[in-house]
Amino acid sequence: MIGSVGCYSSTVSVMKYPICTLFLLFIIGKAGVAQNTAAPAMFDTNAAERFAHLALACVHKEYPNHITHTLNSDADVAPPRKLTPAFYGCYDWHSSVHGHWLLARLIGTFPNSAFAPSARETLRQSLTAENIAQEAVYLRAEGRASFERPYGAGMATPACRGTARMGRPSGPRDGCEPAAFLPQISSAKNGTWLQPVVSPDPTDPKLAHLDGLNLSRAWMLEGIAAVLPKGDKRLPTIRAAAEEHRRAGLAAVTGKHYEGGHWLGSFAVYLVTGRGIPQT
Repeated sequence: MIGSVGCYSSTVSVMKYPICTLFLLFIIGKAGVAQNTAAPAMFDTNAAERFAHLALACVHKEYPNHITHTLNSDADVAPPRKLTPAFYGCYDWHSSVHGHWLLARLIGTFPNSAFAPSARETLRQSLTAENIAQEAVYLRAEGRASFERPYGAGMATPACRGTARMGRPSGPRDGCEPAAFLPQISSAKNGTWLQPVVSPDPTDPKLAHLDGLNLSRAWMLEGIAAVLPKGDKRLPTIRAAAEEHRRAGLAAVTGKHYEGGHWLGSFAVYLVTGRGIPQT
């Protein structure tokens, strides 16, 4: 199946053929849900259905659409559904990818839910061999080597993410001791160490990303807490900050405004399903 969509060799550079990597990540994402077969207690099928509907409402919604598109000739003038037929909805390409991942993740978490048949059919419609082949053609065209890269750098909190990754090994890595991570929070008082951010205008497509920042921070903080020693004195502060960011972030995932509704659900699902976080 992999060969049918243009991923011909495991030695192919992932930077040269990003669509192959994307497709592989999709398959891995579907398989990876088995690692967390039981959803966190606070996350149930009703909440999952709400997030699924956000994605179902946009993955095939072509307009409005914001594309970053390099034209090499008149032949490159085409609507989004022709340019990238697998991922043309949800306002922009990367949000469409997020939405498809969200559906795959929730299908694996709640395979017998009411939304699962619609989600599966949506994925079948999008991820055909023909559509993926056209995605590859688009990405390989002249001037598109850096299409959608790097994505997410501006929204991530590198310190938290880096700490979570470095903390996963059972012992020190590269000479770094766990005690050296985020030392300033040991003396934090009254939860002032890290506060959630507030979007002053959720209808603004850029300011809406502040709601995503809260969700990302919550996920990263929960990842850090999951790998620190149980007796670590920073855990209460980290967990309190994670919970505060979780509440603020999830409260913003309403779908009321398309500026956030077309993508925040995927960040929320990453958080509430504990993607990549060891389950205790």
